[in-house]
Amino acid sequence: MASPLYFEVIYYEDQMDRGSYLKVLQTKHSELDKRILRQQKEGFIDNLNIIPLKKEKLKLKEEINRYSRIKA
Repeated sequence: MASPLYFEVIYYEDQMDRGSYLKVLQTKHSELDKRILRQQKEGFIDNLNIIPLKKEKLKLKEEINRYSRIKA
């Protein structure tokens, strides 16, 4: 099941140009990366929380790659 963050980003796709959409994807990807790192640094790694975040991050990365190819 895709998380609300992923659906939020897809919603933006219909509302903005490709360059702006790509920036939104990159920002969301960076935010997820920071969240994952923060949780991993807490000492106790909770895979139930981290795995969905990593999956979401991967989806965003795939979308970034897709849009980067289209834009080029």
